[in-house]
Amino acid sequence: MTKIDYKGQAFSTFQLLIAAIVAIVILTILLGILGLLPFPFFQEDPIKAARDSLTNAYSQRATLINTGPVTFDPGKIMLARSIVVDNDVGIDEKQLCLSLGDFSQDTEAWSSNSDGSRIAYKGSVPKKVKLSLLCDVGESLKDTLGEYGEEGGVSSSWVDNCPCVTNTPKEICCVIALRYNTS
Repeated sequence: MTKIDYKGQAFSTFQLLIAAIVAIVILTILLGILGLLPFPFFQEDPIKAARDSLTNAYSQRATLINTGPVTFDPGKIMLARSIVVDNDVGIDEKQLCLSLGDFSQDTEAWSSNSDGSRIAYKGSVPKKVKLSLLCDVGESLKDTLGEYGEEGGVSSSWVDNCPCVTNTPKEICCVIALRYNTS
């Protein structure tokens, strides 16, 4: 008479179930990294990325700092005030200018106010962008952007509406501009 070992059968079924779960998790992570599947861990908040990168831009004045991809969800608003709050840099919101950058002509999906303190995404699907940050003395910021020019993919016109460039030209002024996500 042959004995059936139920313990062994259950164990192999359990191994198969574990293998399937692990395969699904790995596939989900890979699709999230490739951007084919919206996965919340891989979508960095633009305000957090701006806040973290502002410290580097401030300490490395006149150096263009670029972030990795960040995701603007529909209705997302980025305020200069929310970026400088709790930041160790020591600048206030009047020394920070937000620019639509590469998206300055796309008024259907993006909007900003005239003093550079607010950017809003009006699109209907999440949008991945990058951020470029540059800090310099207000009167020099436009020239510094111009020096990076085409090679850096930036434009000196990004600071045309920045009050810190003209109102406080001897103080530090920082710009955060939206960039196309080309990766």
